[in-house]
Amino acid sequence: MFGNPLYNINIPFWDNLRLGPRKLTESEKQRINELNMAIESLKKEHDIDLSFDFFDKRIESPVGLCAGPAYGSKWLSLYAKLGYDILTQKTVRDRLWKGHPLPNIVCIKGGWEDRFEIVDKFTGSITNSFGIGSLAPEEWSADLSNFIRNLNDSKTLKISTVCTPSKGETQESIIEQFVNLSRIVKQTGSHGVEFDLSCPNIAPGESSSEGDIYTDAKQTRKITEAVRNEVGNKLPIFLKVGYLKDYTNLVEEISGLADAIVAVNAMPAPVSYKDGRNVFGDRGGKAGVCGLALLNMGLDAVKQLVKLRERFGNFKIIGVGGILNPEIAIKYLNLGADAIEIGTGAIYNPFLALEIKKALLERRIKNGI
Repeated sequence: MFGNPLYNINIPFWDNLRLGPRKLTESEKQRINELNMAIESLKKEHDIDLSFDFFDKRIESPVGLCAGPAYGSKWLSLYAKLGYDILTQKTVRDRLWKGHPLPNIVCIKGGWEDRFEIVDKFTGSITNSFGIGSLAPEEWSADLSNFIRNLNDSKTLKISTVCTPSKGETQESIIEQFVNLSRIVKQTGSHGVEFDLSCPNIAPGESSSEGDIYTDAKQTRKITEAVRNEVGNKLPIFLKVGYLKDYTNLVEEISGLADAIVAVNAMPAPVSYKDGRNVFGDRGGKAGVCGLALLNMGLDAVKQLVKLRERFGNFKIIGVGGILNPEIAIKYLNLGADAIEIGTGAIYNPFLALEIKKALLERRIKNGI
């Protein structure tokens, strides 16, 4: 069911952060209650659950929220109530950062080989063009520290981070930013740190290296190794990456250092109005495309990573991209993903996590697992 989004796409990011998500309607609350009751009934009647070991925690299910829909405790609290068990704080920086003005989210149609065009109604694909606005570290860390202290033990939270390079920035200073961010993340009590190595939204004047670090396997290794040396082995490191036709070099370099790969992130593409004008001409001409348009990339990424894990050693695989219904979620898990994370679907369907959990339980019952 895709209806009124939880995020108000007509007001700026900062207003959404301050106001929090829209209130659920009474019919939505009733549907959520019905799904929760059905899930608990299946668990009790068949003596099963979806819990699994996720690093040093026992998590209720492999259903997660990717970096994007939730910035801060107001948003994270809602998604925890909606059934997401692997929560991700929307990407933060080591400084206050304004990000992009409107538009940020627009509904789109089209494809990678043709073009994406703005449309009025939700099609399954949207843009994600926020420019990663961020509160200052002292603000986001205080808010998240309090949230983590009160988080249910059956859920986990990781904090997504990104560097903020400028022209002429050295690789060493970029590495130092990730190290400093990881140090702050560890101090919050977070259960993991995620590096956004594939930001698709680069404003004019920013270094292009911010958006494609994952394509440089050796630089990715240097970042991961430096952070590992700083924070030790108890804080899981997640790498959020975009699509590659071949992940071999990346996996080989980070083997034994990174704990998980999250794939795929939104990918950059131009988006036009019906008359051909560029919607995002004020920010480099491209926006991050996500949702259904990423499905084939996400599935292929998981296929590749599962095979590479057999060669290069164990790491967790988090499937992302186009998960709009339980059937797609099950495809990712059947391919070998340890967990899934949802962005677009989490914004437009408040029932999605619970619908997926119910479907996963029914599948276990049917298959006698």
